[in-house]
Amino acid sequence: MASFSINPAPPAGATIPQIVVWGKEHQVLIEFGAWLQGIGSLLEVIFMLGLLKLADSTRTLAGMVTAFAATVIVGISFVEVSFYLSAIAGGVSGDMATLGVSLNLIKAIQHAYVIAPAPANLIAIGIVLISSRLTPRVFGYIAFVLGAVLAILGLIGTYIPMQDVIDMVLSVQEVWYLAIAITLIVTARRVAASVQPVPAIAVEA
Repeated sequence: MASFSINPAPPAGATIPQIVVWGKEHQVLIEFGAWLQGIGSLLEVIFMLGLLKLADSTRTLAGMVTAFAATVIVGISFVEVSFYLSAIAGGVSGDMATLGVSLNLIKAIQHAYVIAPAPANLIAIGIVLISSRLTPRVFGYIAFVLGAVLAILGLIGTYIPMQDVIDMVLSVQEVWYLAIAITLIVTARRVAASVQPVPAIAVEA
């Protein structure tokens, strides 16, 4: 969420020279946002794998699809981060060809994310959460709906630019992650508080 907010996109309709000026003005934010995106994606996938472990679903089909899609997501995220850094390097060095190619590839990889890996990941983890008692089932249904919406947007976005709408759905996804994490923390504390120590039984000689 932080990387989305601090890593702004270039102004719509800006020319390459204008993007160069804009990029130099926002270089620190873009690079920091790229770092946050890479680290955040890694932590997000670790969190997903943790959910599978807690739900005892690592060997189910839905669990394996979740793990596979999450791995693909990390790869896509680091490729996108690489293109951010490549665009910055091209703009700073005056290599307009590298800058132009990097900007186009950023858009392409962003769309590839919602064509398959993001919907597959959400739908699969939704099935895991619905079939387990790890969290309230509403979290599973929300994941399923988000995955279906992203799959539809991935298809429509192939023909009509819809990145702003996709970003809104992805922001909801991040809130969903946060809500699950808070729920797990609260549940764990309640369980720990409800467990009473077993008193020792004195054995008379």
